[in-house]
Amino acid sequence: MKDYIFHIDSRHHVPDNYDWVDLPVPMSDDEFNELSVAAYNWTKSGESKEVKADDHEYLLHKYCPEIHKRVRELLEQKAVDLWGESVREKLFDFDIYIPEEAYDYLHHKEYLEIALDCRYFNCEDEAPDSIPEQKKLFWDYERAWVYEFYMWREDHAFRKDVLHFTELYDLPNLIPEDDAPISLKALLFNRYDHWIGFQGGTREEYAQQFKEWYLREYVADTKTHRQLLNQ
Repeated sequence: MKDYIFHIDSRHHVPDNYDWVDLPVPMSDDEFNELSVAAYNWTKSGESKEVKADDHEYLLHKYCPEIHKRVRELLEQKAVDLWGESVREKLFDFDIYIPEEAYDYLHHKEYLEIALDCRYFNCEDEAPDSIPEQKKLFWDYERAWVYEFYMWREDHAFRKDVLHFTELYDLPNLIPEDDAPISLKALLFNRYDHWIGFQGGTREEYAQQFKEWYLREYVADTKTHRQLLNQ
C-alpha cells in the first residue's frame, strides 16, 4: 500500500488557514490503476469532457466506491481532529480532488499510445542523442503532434490550417502505402510548406514534391514505434 494525496477543499467552512487540506489515503497499485483507468474511461465515454474538480467525488462514488468510502472515512477522522465534532455536518460540502499522479498516469498512457505512430518521438523530455542532429526537427514535430495537436479544439486556427492540407492535396491517396495518421502527415506538410514552400508548377506537382521529401527525409530507413513493437 502507498499513500496518495487527495486534496480537500473545505469551501470556507473552516478557518481560512485550513481551506485546503492534504489527505493521505493508502491505496494498492491495483486500486490506483483502478482509479486512473476509471477516470480515463469516464472522460473518453463522453460523460464528461474533462475530470473537473467538482466532479471528482462523483467519479469516486460511481466507479471506485471502496476507495470513495475510505477517503470519506479518513476525511471525517482528520476533519474532526482538526476542527472538532461540529464539522461533521459540513463534510458533505467539501470538495475532493483525486491525486495528481492519476492525471500523470492517464495522460502519459494516452500519449504513449499516440506516440506509437511516431518514428522519433517516444514521450522523452529531450530528443535522445541516438537521433541524428538533422532529424531532431522531426522529433520536435512529432512531439507537437502528440502533446499539442490532439489537445487543441476543433476550431483552433492552426489545427484547421493543418487539416486543410488533408483535402487540398488529397493526403489519404497521396501516400497510400504509408500507414501514418493523416493528421501527422498534414502537420508535416504544413511544416514543409512553411520552410520550403511552393516553388511553382501545379498543385499536383507540389504534392509530389512533398511526397518525395516525406519518403526521403522522414520515412527512409526508419520504422514507427508500433512497427518495432510488432516485429
